[in-house]
Amino acid sequence: MPKYRMLLCEFPGFRQADPDSTGYAGDLRLRWDRDPDIGQGNHARWYKADTPITMSRNIAMQVAVENNFDFAVFLDADMAPDLPYPGAKPFWESSWEFIKNHNGPCIIAAPYSGPPPSELTYVFEYTNTETDDPNPNFQLAMVPRSKAARMTGITQVAALPTGLMIIDMRIIKKMRNPIFYYEWKDDGPICEHCGVKKPGPQVEKASTEDVSFSRDVDSMGFPLYCNWDAWAGHRKPKLVGKPGLLGDDVISQQLRGRAAELEAERKQRELSPSLLSERLA
Repeated sequence: MPKYRMLLCEFPGFRQADPDSTGYAGDLRLRWDRDPDIGQGNHARWYKADTPITMSRNIAMQVAVENNFDFAVFLDADMAPDLPYPGAKPFWESSWEFIKNHNGPCIIAAPYSGPPPSELTYVFEYTNTETDDPNPNFQLAMVPRSKAARMTGITQVAALPTGLMIIDMRIIKKMRNPIFYYEWKDDGPICEHCGVKKPGPQVEKASTEDVSFSRDVDSMGFPLYCNWDAWAGHRKPKLVGKPGLLGDDVISQQLRGRAAELEAERKQRELSPSLLSERLA
């Protein structure tokens, strides 16, 4: 007998989505039909093409709770899941096997990176500046690109992106509204009665809705996991993939190539008609 009810949540901006995202959505629901733990009639698709994204994600969670879904899968419109890197594993199969056998509720997501020129990896860890500091000394920081490029398997992290994510709804039922929200740089202190920060001018974001959401989940004691074997592409508009390692051989090759270009330019200048006429004169 099927055990789980699944809700696929999509967020097509301007009612448009990348073909990689829509194709994955259709394929995923076919997989759910064939999954003995889910099966036909135990999954549904929901989408919202509206702004702000915090509102759309909050509505998705409300729909999932009110209709008794066990898990929600977030799939953003600019995702290209399951990039074919060496050693890659399909996100759904490897993540689903992990989360349904996990000891207690958790959340798992695919890693992906932001747009150029920085292409930062949207996965976070806690870092500090001093070992054995008796005072609280930690901060949330993005996993460096060079480290992300080497990561494999499924590991616990401090915060996650929501572009391709599986959410255990038991967690959502224990959270206080709003589930998804922006944090702003100049907001005031948290109200001791309602737990909401006093609004400031809200002209500069301190964190996006995925970071605030996943960090809150982590602070409640529910673990977050990143499936490093299942990188997703992120169209911004370039398809941003897994970070590439910059080895000494690559750097040397680039330096040699640039040196050759400069030498060719120098020789070209020496042979230009104007310089030749000056020498002959």
